Amino acid sequence: MQNAVDHAYPGDGRREGHVSVGLAREGDEVVIEITDDGVGLPERFSLEESKGLGLSIVQALVAGELGGSIEMRDVGGTMVSVRVPVAMPRVEL
Repeated sequence: MQNAVDHAYPGDGRREGHVSVGLAREGDEVVIEITDDGVGLPERFSLEESKGLGLSIVQALVAGELGGSIEMRDVGGTMVSVRVPVAMPRVEL
């Protein structure tokens, strides 16, 4: 959500915009979708080749620590989808 605020609406800060956040469970995954109506992704953007520290940290957390995935698409703005497996509850015996 911070990236939407920082990058989706460049300029003098006077443009209004909308950011929506969705949370759902699909099977054994939690899905978080964040969509804005801003300027969209840069041309030829690739999440895998992105050099930004923030995205690198998010990718490491989602994929490495949580075993999930992250996808970014241009939808006339930007849509980010994060999928994370639902953790099984720990049972103490």
